[in-house]
Amino acid sequence: MRYFFAILVKMYSYYVVVFIAFFACSFTSFAQDDSNFRNTHLSKGEEGKLVRVIDGDSFILQTPNNAQLRVNLASIALPHDTKAISEEAKSYLQTLLEGENIYLYYLGDKRDIYGRALAHIWVQDIWVQKAMLEKGLAYVYTYPHMLIQNARENKEKKNLPWAQNLPRYTDRLYQAEQTSRIVGLGLWKNKERKEDADENELHTFHAILPAHPEALKPYYHSTQIVEGRIYAVADVKGIVYLNFGKNYKTDFTIAINKSARAYFTYMGYNPLDLAGARIRVRGWLEPSQNGPVIWISDPLRLEVLD
Repeated sequence: MRYFFAILVKMYSYYVVVFIAFFACSFTSFAQDDSNFRNTHLSKGEEGKLVRVIDGDSFILQTPNNAQLRVNLASIALPHDTKAISEEAKSYLQTLLEGENIYLYYLGDKRDIYGRALAHIWVQDIWVQKAMLEKGLAYVYTYPHMLIQNARENKEKKNLPWAQNLPRYTDRLYQAEQTSRIVGLGLWKNKERKEDADENELHTFHAILPAHPEALKPYYHSTQIVEGRIYAVADVKGIVYLNFGKNYKTDFTIAINKSARAYFTYMGYNPLDLAGARIRVRGWLEPSQNGPVIWISDPLRLEVLD
């Protein structure tokens, strides 16, 4: 009996070692892949040490020449009205950055209008944005500054649409977000919206909303993620409307203004071709005279699911 037990212990130990080795190799492979992506597609910026973390998506960096720079984590955001998640995100960002050499990388504009750095952050082989998403402590939220910068740099190129070569870095971030959402981590812990939730609880990210007008009404005037199938598309005086129901006057709509349409052209596709597609969109949800609407200025906020 003891001999049999000893064999079981050895087998268990063997499989534990194999699992740990597999996990370590997988992690190393993913980290190496992210590093290769960084080195190929991003431009290296400042480096330095942490002065202090401001919140879950921004911090103060001190460079080697003792200059201080406020840094915002590009392409992600977190719901600041969810206190528990905000505090956890701030704490985790502190853990990632404290005592480490911090490296900034850029894709597109390097500064916002307030002079804050809009950077992707690396410590060792860890892509900080991706790490925050994998913990469920942020959600993907892009801005068109990257597209604008690339448009400036590539406007003279003949091989249009030039953005076919634009790295879809958001695919990596969306995948990290989806992983934490499936597992139910962080802001995705409560997957069902409670009918008796107070106003602050309603305006948080912990579920993907269906594209039904009645389901969306409680979440007006907040950033949300909405998923559904496009029923019809329309071009009205240069504005594109992606309608999610038969009655455009009451059903949910994605609206794309004239200037934003250029970004879709840069990405190499026409939003008018999306009729029938299942879409996941993120943005500011608001009421209009024709039902709930999200205006988007960045095509990277649209996930075409099928």
